Amino acid sequence: MLWIKESSLELNISKTKEAQQRLFLLRKLRSFDVRQDILTAVYKSLIESVLTFNITSWFTLTSVKDKSKLSRIINQASKITGKTQIQLSVLHTQAVKRKANLITQDPTHPLHKSFQLLPSGRRYKVPLSKKNIHKNSFIPIAINSLNNT
Repeated sequence: MLWIKESSLELNISKTKEAQQRLFLLRKLRSFDVRQDILTAVYKSLIESVLTFNITSWFTLTSVKDKSKLSRIINQASKITGKTQIQLSVLHTQAVKRKANLITQDPTHPLHKSFQLLPSGRRYKVPLSKKNIHKNSFIPIAINSLNNT
């Protein structure tokens, strides 16, 4: 448990630093009067890809303070590009839904057995858990996102 928190902290510090360095490139491109659609494409390929790498595993363990730092980076990029960018929580939700759909469609996936349909055939059974660390893990969050769509 302690290892997860420490590695999550290190991960977010490195993500923040790397994203800040790439924001510099975005600012330089804007100073050269690059078009907005190109700036947005550069943001998505250089910064958003760094922030969303493996987001399904680290996002729920991240503190509010670290999430606000990452959100500030997205807000700065929005100001630089002149277009509102997708927030981190929305990116997390999209990634969880995408991964959950892939798992439910692939019967050979190791987590496929964790996604059990209820007798109605429309909703999935959410595993019972008493601790927040388990409630905030991937499987319950993915099942809740599938049940809410």
